[in-house]
Amino acid sequence: MIMAGLITMEQHGRHRYHSLASSEIARMLEDMQQVASTQNIKHAGRTIRTGPHDAAMRVARGCYDHMAGLLAVNVTDAMICKGQIEFEGDGGSVTDAGKSFLEKFGIDIAATVQSKRIFCRPCLDWSERRYHLAGAIGAALMHRTLELKWVKRQEGTRALAITRAGQDGFQKTFGIEPVV
Repeated sequence: MIMAGLITMEQHGRHRYHSLASSEIARMLEDMQQVASTQNIKHAGRTIRTGPHDAAMRVARGCYDHMAGLLAVNVTDAMICKGQIEFEGDGGSVTDAGKSFLEKFGIDIAATVQSKRIFCRPCLDWSERRYHLAGAIGAALMHRTLELKWVKRQEGTRALAITRAGQDGFQKTFGIEPVV
């Protein structure tokens, strides 16, 4: 189907994500579904859920050394909307406004830049299928939110619990209402 141009594949680490190649393909499938539904074809009747089944893991979790889940996607979206970070392809950058914001937030940009790892990059979120912030900046952001006790690790899992301080902090600092 990839060679036929019906779907595309994007690889992120060990995961491969497939999507429809165009809106025309989507319309074709919707038309086929409409025809199938008028032909009394039986459906299995089950919902397919991608990503983690644990609700806590969908809300907030660690992805290697940075935050993932709905919380991380919302933080990333807020930073993009405020012009603090920019993503292009599989790379990213922190703008001057972003550097100023992150310094005020308590992240040492100079130390983060000196890291041997990629400074800023998008990471496709497992459950949300949208990007969250990774790289040295993503790791520094997670470290800082743990330090502020906005999130805490849940024992025996990668899930992160958003604390009362975190609810207030994420709202005041990033303008988002974290789902608890």
